[in-house]
Amino acid sequence: MEPPKSNQDLYNRLDEVCERLTAAGMKQEGKRIHTLVHEVAWTTSTELFYELECVIGGILHNPPSATLPVDLRGELETYFKLLAEALDRRL
Repeated sequence: MEPPKSNQDLYNRLDEVCERLTAAGMKQEGKRIHTLVHEVAWTTSTELFYELECVIGGILHNPPSATLPVDLRGELETYFKLLAEALDRRL
């Protein structure tokens, strides 16, 4: 998977992840990511990235994630790492 080219590209990809999470039975988790990206007013992208890292990390570390399709789980792991790296560069 090619890294997102911009923050907007990341947000668009996360929209797809939300749909896939919902289809995989993790509707609440998909809605949470959607809400963070589209319904909360953030002062900085750093704040949003931190919250997304927390939510995605929570998804990955909860037992239901073991039932996710392998490609979706891998994509979530990739975004978790990308967000962590972006935060490390900013802090």
